[in-house]
Amino acid sequence: MFAFLKRLDVRVCLIYGTIAALWIIASDSIFNQLFADNPTVLNTLILIKNSIFIVFTSLILFVFLSKQQSSKSEHETHRFDAYDTLIEGVQIIDHDWRYLYLNASATQHSHYSPGELIGYTMMEKYPGIEASELFAIMQSCMTNRVAQQMENEFVYPDGSQ
Repeated sequence: MFAFLKRLDVRVCLIYGTIAALWIIASDSIFNQLFADNPTVLNTLILIKNSIFIVFTSLILFVFLSKQQSSKSEHETHRFDAYDTLIEGVQIIDHDWRYLYLNASATQHSHYSPGELIGYTMMEKYPGIEASELFAIMQSCMTNRVAQQMENEFVYPDGSQ
C-alpha cells in the first residue's frame, strides 16, 4: 500500500516537510510570545527567520542530493566491471535498443569502438538489423524474458561477415 515510501527521494521530501512544519510552528510560537507587543519587529524577525531556514535547508538538500547523484554515477560506471574480463562478448542493450555497455570481446566483434556504440541504438549503427532473424530473436528475448540460442552469420554495413 505504501510502496512509494521506499523511494529515497519521497522519504527525504516527507522528512524535510515534517521538520520544516515543526520548525515553523515552534519558532513562530516562540517569536509570538517574545514580540507580541511589537508586530513590526515580530513580522520582520519571522521573515528573516523563515528566509534563513529556507536558504540553510536548501543548501543541505543540495549537498545531500549531489552526494546521492555522484554515488549513483559512480555505481553506474562500476556496475558492469564484472563483465570486463570475460572472453565472451557481452553487450547490454536497453528496451529502446540503445547500447549501454560492451566488453572488449563484444567491441572486437562489433567493428566499432565502445564510444561509437554506447548511447546509440542498434538500428542507428546497423541499418536494417530489425529485419534480421537475430533481431527477431533478441526482441523475443526482451519481450518474453526467455533466453534463446542461435548461430548467426552477421553482415556488417561495410559488407564483411
